[in-house]
Formats: sequence, structure tokens, C-alpha cells
Amino acid sequence: MPHPSQSLTIWCCMPKTVKFVSVNEAGTFLDVCPQTVYNMISDGRLTSYRKGSGGKGDRHNITLKSVITNIK
Repeated sequence: MPHPSQSLTIWCCMPKTVKFVSVNEAGTFLDVCPQTVYNMISDGRLTSYRKGSGGKGDRHNITLKSVITNIK
């Protein structure tokens, strides 16, 4: 059985899972329209990654953490 400090080291080095929400879900959580969500992505209040090639028209994956940070 590994020493407790060894298991903690292994746990700390494991990649964290990032949760994503859609534009519509983010709008629902924040009680704003989709255009406001896009504006918040544009001005940096929300962190978003695009699905696909990253070009215009690809869907946004918005991090749940950034949405929670903006709930008022």
C-alpha cells in the first residue's frame, strides 16, 4: 500500500476535468440572452472554446467555471 503522501502526489498531478455548457445553457444560468453571452465571450468575461476547426459558425463550449464566476 502506498504511503498517503504518495497517493496525494499522484492525485495532484492528474488532469482536471473541465465542464462545459452551451451558449443557451450559459444564458439560462446568467439570465441573459444568447447575444449577451456572445458579448461576454468577446470581452473576456466568459471563457469559451470552439468545437470543430475553430472557425466562424462552430459552436462554443463555455467553461462552467467562468459562468459560475459571472452569476450575480
